[in-house]
Amino acid sequence: MNTKNNNLSSIEEKMDSQHQKIFTQLNNLIVAYSQDKNNDNKESMTEIIDLLGSIASKHFKEEEAYMTKYSYPFYLKHKKSHDDFIQIYNKLKHTVNESDHSLNVIDTSNILINWLKSHILITDKILGKFLKTRTL
Repeated sequence: MNTKNNNLSSIEEKMDSQHQKIFTQLNNLIVAYSQDKNNDNKESMTEIIDLLGSIASKHFKEEEAYMTKYSYPFYLKHKKSHDDFIQIYNKLKHTVNESDHSLNVIDTSNILINWLKSHILITDKILGKFLKTRTL
């Protein structure tokens, strides 16, 4: 998923780069799951899911720091959105760690992809426009 080619730019280049990394890890997870015919690719999927969590957590902390620094008026709503992502991510992580993760890995990954697209198109675009009025 390319954020530049899919109108998923949030205006702020650093955020867009981080979004791209999150999309990449979600896609990597789907590929790893698709290649896991014998349920023996758990270690690879666990590494991907851990990296996804690390990237998302760093991204959310940086966004939230900008929002706090510049007194973003929709901070609580935006942070709640991040918390929602983490909740879905934790469900995905739990699913991958189950011995039979055949259920819901693709579904949950797609939920996160759709969440991320919607978040970028609406919530992050608003934040990006706000930040453009400030000096970063």
